[in-house]
Amino acid sequence: FQHGGSYSLRIAEEIKLLNNIDIDNGMLRSLSLEGRVYLILSLQLLEHKNFEENMNLPEAISKEDILKIHKLTTYIIENISENISITTLSEESGLSPKKLQLGFKILYSKTVNEYVRSLKLEISKNYLKNSDLSVSEIVYAIGIKSRSYFSKIFFEAYDILPTEYRKHIKNKNSSIR
Repeated sequence: FQHGGSYSLRIAEEIKLLNNIDIDNGMLRSLSLEGRVYLILSLQLLEHKNFEENMNLPEAISKEDILKIHKLTTYIIENISENISITTLSEESGLSPKKLQLGFKILYSKTVNEYVRSLKLEISKNYLKNSDLSVSEIVYAIGIKSRSYFSKIFFEAYDILPTEYRKHIKNKNSSIR
């Protein structure tokens, strides 16, 4: 018997837990392993039943969709200075906006917009640390339209303003020498 349905992250999590059972006692370990295996089997049977009845599980996403979403992360990095919308990403990947949101939520625990924003902030942090670009140039390089908005979201994310972050990093580096 074989079933090639969607990739269930719930089942994947249970398999990770199965592999991480670290009980050394023989009987207790055997019972823990057996219980976890039965749970995984029941989840697989439930997934198969839902597949047979054409029910789509909300936490299930296909391997192809996962690959498309991973490719999108490369696209986002390569086009970080552009206005990246869900519509653009949907057209680029061929996935519906709803499927995109689900995929990002499952894979990265963030919405598409949260993921893009956090990536822009990480890249800006790297620019502040490793380049002599002005804050305005960095804001332009990461595709944010307003310097004040950038300062606001940077502060919300890191509890420090971009200019203060740069000063802190430079002072830290000069004191090491």
